[in-house]
This record gives sequence, C-alpha cells and structure tokens, in this order.
Amino acid sequence: MRQKILLVIALISMSLHSYSQTKHEVNFNLGAASSSMKFDMDDHAQTASKIAPVFGIGYTYKINTQWGFVTGLELATYKSEIKIKELKDHYLTQDNYSNDFVWNLKLNNYQENQDAFYLNIPLQIQFSPEKLKNLYTNIGLKIGIPLSGKFESNNNSLVTSGYYPETNAEYTDLNFRGFGEFDGSTSKGDIDFGVAIMLSVECGKKWKLSNSTKLYAGGYLDYGLNNILKTQGAGKIIEYDRDNPTNLRNNSISGSEHTKAETTAPMVNNVVPQSIGIKIKLGFAL
Repeated sequence: MRQKILLVIALISMSLHSYSQTKHEVNFNLGAASSSMKFDMDDHAQTASKIAPVFGIGYTYKINTQWGFVTGLELATYKSEIKIKELKDHYLTQDNYSNDFVWNLKLNNYQENQDAFYLNIPLQIQFSPEKLKNLYTNIGLKIGIPLSGKFESNNNSLVTSGYYPETNAEYTDLNFRGFGEFDGSTSKGDIDFGVAIMLSVECGKKWKLSNSTKLYAGGYLDYGLNNILKTQGAGKIIEYDRDNPTNLRNNSISGSEHTKAETTAPMVNNVVPQSIGIKIKLGFAL
C-alpha cells in the first residue's frame, strides 16, 4: 500500500512538472531596427532614423496552447538625425556693461544627432492560431524607462550681429563681442528624456528545435503614445555669455526655445519614439 501511494505521488509530481514546462518559457532575443524619435518642430527640418541594435530577455506565461502573457526586459537605442539649412534666432539680452541689445544669430547647415537609450518592459498578449500553431502574434504595450540621452551637433558657420535699440546701431564685425562670422563648431551634451509608453506589435514564426527549445523569428513595430521630452523651451540654442562672448557652444534644439512672431516658443514641441525592425529569439521551457 505504501509503495502504491509513493508511486501515485511520483506520477502526480511528474505530471505537475510536465504541466509547468508547458506554462513557462524564457527567451533570449537579439534584433536590429530602424529606431528613431519623431519630432514635431516649427522650423523646416529634415529628419532621418538610423539602424540600432535591440537585445533582451523575455518571459512568456502560456495560458493555453493559443494564448499567453509576455513580459521581460529589453535594451533599445533610438537614434535620430536632424538637419536644418538655416537655423535662426534673435532675442534681447545684455552685454558686459549691462546694455540691452538684440542678439541675432544664424547657424548654417546645422546638423544634430540624438541618441536615447531605454530599458523597455513589454506587457503583451501572445496569440497562436489553433490551425497555424507555428505562427505567433504579440500585441500590447511597452513601458520605456530612460537610461540616458545624448546629442552631438555641428554647423558650417555661425553669423551673428548685435542691435542696440537705444542707439539704433547694429554691429556685425566685433568678433570679440560675439558679433560677426565664426567658423563651424561641434557641441555635445545630455538630453533629459522621460518615460515612454509605446504601442507594440510583433508577428512571426516559431520552430520547435526540441521538447524544451524553440526558435522564433519575426518583425515588430513600436510606436510611442506620449511626449518623452521633459524639458521644453528651457533656454536658447546659444546662450549669450556676457563675460565670454566668444563662447558659442550650442544647446540641443530639443530643449531650446526661439523667438517667433515676437513671442518665444519651443523649437521642438513633441518627441515620440518609434521603431520597426526584426528580432530572433531562442526560447527555453522551464
């Protein structure tokens, strides 16, 4: 009798273990995508995305043979390039003698590259058709946590002038005062991005390599639903330094404001991450 009980317990344990193997799966994934940030800008600009790698670890809880819940951790980079032929601005400021003047500036052939590094957490439902069990679709959201944001910009030349309303005089050739034509320069810095919420869809095919191993290959699309730019219009594209007027390093356009119709407005109104690419995953049943 005792042997029979032990046998039943062993069979139940084996059944539960087998059952759990069909319920849980961990996968390691690697991919490449055209990842970028979509900009809503007042100035006419050319924007382009760049190819960036994507990799991570995923977990799938299988409700049944057709449905499952997908989550995990994913590292993704969003790269964008912005080009503006003539980037202009003007604003009222003061020189080192506390005299008011309007600083006019024009950056020729301005180009800025932005990189945003995110840790994405997918929250998706997986569906595999009953008659096409080798196909799968994941749909849901991704929550993106910002890890870093960087920019690097350059221009061919900078042309500036200083207009003093009190004397009705404009100066264009006092380089030591920051008025004149200057050679092109390069600037680098950080950008403060916020949490991203993205609609995410992934479709593909899976192959059974063994009883506990599967290979997945598919394409995916992520599209941001919210503005990730935390700081809008916090400063000027180039801040006039009254104590060092030849300090002409520029800020990112994403956090800068400009004068438009005699009022100030952010150069960039909205930034949304987006990505389209391919992904390969190797899944292991637990």
